[in-house]
Amino acid sequence: MRLGGRSALLVAGSDLLCGGTGACEMWVFYRSGGHWRNAFAGQAPIVVGFSISSHSANGLPDLVATTPLGAGRDRVAVFAFDGAIYRQQRAYESGAPAH
Repeated sequence: MRLGGRSALLVAGSDLLCGGTGACEMWVFYRSGGHWRNAFAGQAPIVVGFSISSHSANGLPDLVATTPLGAGRDRVAVFAFDGAIYRQQRAYESGAPAH
């Protein structure tokens, strides 16, 4: 895939790297200086998927990750590129049940 004009690779875990809600560890690698670089420091986020935001920071678009919480609710986390890696900037819950 393309990520801010760079080649990028999305790798999703399966089986042991997934939780009961269907969310799996997902890594994003981007091409820089002739090498593949992990976009996240530490453990990969456990998500059902990423979407690419129209907002960008330091030349790469923000990534929006969704993780199901159950009961129709999701956790949405926004990651922004700091020039070296993606860091979580904010998170919120969506789809809370109406009363």
